[in-house]
Amino acid sequence: RDSLGGSPGNPKLEPENVLVTSSGTEAIYASLQAIVDPGDRVLVFEPFWPWYLPCIRLAGGVPVTLELKAPEFDFPSRAELEAAFRAHAPKVVLFNTPHNPTGKVAQLDDVRAVAELCREYGAVCVSDEVYENVLFGGRKHHRVADEPGAFDHTLTVGSASKLLSVTGWRVGWV
Repeated sequence: RDSLGGSPGNPKLEPENVLVTSSGTEAIYASLQAIVDPGDRVLVFEPFWPWYLPCIRLAGGVPVTLELKAPEFDFPSRAELEAAFRAHAPKVVLFNTPHNPTGKVAQLDDVRAVAELCREYGAVCVSDEVYENVLFGGRKHHRVADEPGAFDHTLTVGSASKLLSVTGWRVGWV
């Protein structure tokens, strides 16, 4: 926890605010179990990593999907995202960048839109950032929790197997 706590963008992140789990999957599962009540809506971007759906459903959540637009797998516009918030009132937004399975890296405007709308509508963002260091072509990773006012309503998920490229180390954190 000491090694994971604190970051330049998140000076409030202290080791006592880090939960170490047996994998990134368990970090997502535990986060959703802690936040989602039966019937709560969880906004998720499709296509998505196969374990998201069972984690949402095991928590009693109702998945609400927004499609990433092929062939570039662009994130929905702010207007489309806000329409989903108004229509579905999600309790949680399960956000993933760099995105699995597409590899799409969210632009700063995408991250800001998620952070601002979560704050405005009172939703929690579970930000799956296990591939934060898998970037190509000069792309930059932007953390949801680094956006103004987002830290207190964002759970950021990481994984040693991805971050350190040691697939046998099933250690995650949130």
